[in-house]
Amino acid sequence: MEKLKSLTWKRLSYCYPDVQVIKNGVEAQDIYQGGLGDCYLLSALSSIAEYPDRIKRILRQQQRSPKGAYAVCLCITGQFETFYIDDLVPVRNNRLAFCHSDLGELWAILIEKAYAKAYGGYWNIGNGGFSEPTLRDLTGAPS
Repeated sequence: MEKLKSLTWKRLSYCYPDVQVIKNGVEAQDIYQGGLGDCYLLSALSSIAEYPDRIKRILRQQQRSPKGAYAVCLCITGQFETFYIDDLVPVRNNRLAFCHSDLGELWAILIEKAYAKAYGGYWNIGNGGFSEPTLRDLTGAPS
């Protein structure tokens, strides 16, 4: 919990000046884990990224939003629902504290934030988990 207290919140455009939701296509190599224990989520995202259309299907907005508002669809309750999020993200020492991309792509960061919102916050998804139910949450398919 102390680690979370040292975070500040900044807009993604502050962290990535040339920010895009999807810049050079969706690839598993776009995802880097930060200081949150959500490797189960990021590994599920990486496996789904092998089929970029599946990632694009859950991102309702694939262009950069000048107002910082995005929509991500997740299948948390057995049917897809839309989670609306902003582009404020946790930052430590002017660097993204959690999921990030070296290319300045937002797709994985936005999905991580929507997933945290679905489960009540970053703290709730950052203590480990399992990829099987996460794959179901992201795709709607049984796993």
